[in-house]
Amino acid sequence: MSLFRIDLKLNERIFGLDLMRAVAIIMVLLLNGDPLLRRNFPDFPRFWFIDGVDLFFVLSGFLIGRILIKTFEKNGFKFPVIVHFWKFRWFRTLPNYYLVLLITMFFVYMMYGNLQGFNWKYLFFLQNITNPIPPFFSVSWSLVVEEWFYLTFPLIAFAYSKMLPHLKVRQVILLTIILFIILPLCYRIAEVFANVDPANLGSLQSIFNFEKQFRSVAVFRLDSIAFGVLGAYLAHYHESIWHKYRYHSFIAGILLYVVFRGTMDFGLNKFTTNFSFCAFALFLLLPLASSVRSAPARIAIPVTYLSMISYSVYLIHRTIIMDSFRRFGGRPFSDLQAISYYIAYFVLTIAISAILYKFFEAPMMKLRERNYSFRKPISALPE
Repeated sequence: MSLFRIDLKLNERIFGLDLMRAVAIIMVLLLNGDPLLRRNFPDFPRFWFIDGVDLFFVLSGFLIGRILIKTFEKNGFKFPVIVHFWKFRWFRTLPNYYLVLLITMFFVYMMYGNLQGFNWKYLFFLQNITNPIPPFFSVSWSLVVEEWFYLTFPLIAFAYSKMLPHLKVRQVILLTIILFIILPLCYRIAEVFANVDPANLGSLQSIFNFEKQFRSVAVFRLDSIAFGVLGAYLAHYHESIWHKYRYHSFIAGILLYVVFRGTMDFGLNKFTTNFSFCAFALFLLLPLASSVRSAPARIAIPVTYLSMISYSVYLIHRTIIMDSFRRFGGRPFSDLQAISYYIAYFVLTIAISAILYKFFEAPMMKLRERNYSFRKPISALPE
């Protein structure tokens, strides 16, 4: 068991945010593991209602947004500071990404004798900026959204600070957040009306592939992360209000999410405004989640464990684990096989992700803290 043991450092964690991350990755696993059971058990519940990736987007925007805001407040909008932030961010995401990409290339070659579906754009996070992602390492679509958001957000803020030097840091950040919330929505609306006759708006589902042409196209999804950054903005600059109304906000967020996902997720709204509506509803959960600092150990340990390995889980669960089943085991035919595959899918994903985290991701994180930590004064960086 020592192979899977991880130093959780519970006293340094915020349980509420770890719980959000754990729920997000569980939803992703349940959704993508569905095909293993669906043919044998057609009445098995479908776990589509909570979009785990949307939850990841909002949570990521909140966590990284806090770093950006504190950094800009302390150091101003300096380009060396932005470069430092990029290195800090890339040390967290790129090593795991490229390692799993290489493993995926190996698996695909072993299965098909060639790298069918591979595109050089995967090397530079260009695979789904404005177009559907190629069918190779398809789970990487959300990483493209995140990488381009954190690349462009500081640059836009930097540009605003130079064009409008009289603005305070908080005003520049708010202006940038608003831009990132509005532009993707406008882009989605423009995409629909540029390609569909107004008389056919009721049949968008038959005209567009929602998953490939909208949900997983990077420029359409940047606003989801921006709502998380909006949460970081409010928590930093309006802390008393942020905490005072955390229960009201949480209840409102749950109710609104049920409404948006249950009764408004169709037609024109599904392809345009509902991305923003759902992200806003999830944003309302953040005040309460960020205030829950701890929980009983029997709850905190598994939640924190799953939260910490969630990035590795996300990277390997579909392309490596599911494809391995297809390559070495075929599709399950009996009910017992289907149940066995389903259980093995979860066990193998979590076990391999824990090993990947312990022996690769965590050492990389330590290296990042040593070289690009925001705990040391960034104001000492050279101009």
